[in-house]
Amino acid sequence: MRKVLYGLVGLVVLVVAAAFIVPSLIDFNAYKADIQQKAREATGRDLVIDGNIKLSILPSPQLSAEGVRFANLDGSETKDMAQLKSLRVSVALLPLVSGKIEVTQVTLVGATVVL
Repeated sequence: MRKVLYGLVGLVVLVVAAAFIVPSLIDFNAYKADIQQKAREATGRDLVIDGNIKLSILPSPQLSAEGVRFANLDGSETKDMAQLKSLRVSVALLPLVSGKIEVTQVTLVGATVVL
C-alpha cells in the first residue's frame, strides 16, 4: 500500500514540476507573427507586440504580453487605439482541458485607450 501511495505522490510531484518547467522551454515569441496576422484578419487593424510573450500554468493558466499596441482606424487623430505596458489574460483550467477557453480575468497595465 505504501508503494502505491509513494508512486501517486511521485506522479503528482512530476506533474507539478512539468507544469512549471515546460512553459519555460517553449519560446512563445516565435508565435508573434501568427498572433498579429490573426488579429489583422479578425479586426482589419494591426496588433503589435513589442515585448515578450509568456505563459504560466500554475496557479491558473495565464498568458502575458508586454508592449502591446492596437492600431486605430485609418484617418483617426491618433495612430493607436490602445497602448499597453503589459497585458495578462487568465483562463479557467478545467474548461481548457476539455478544449474550451473560459477567460476569468483580463488585466491591462499602463493602458492608454483612445475611443
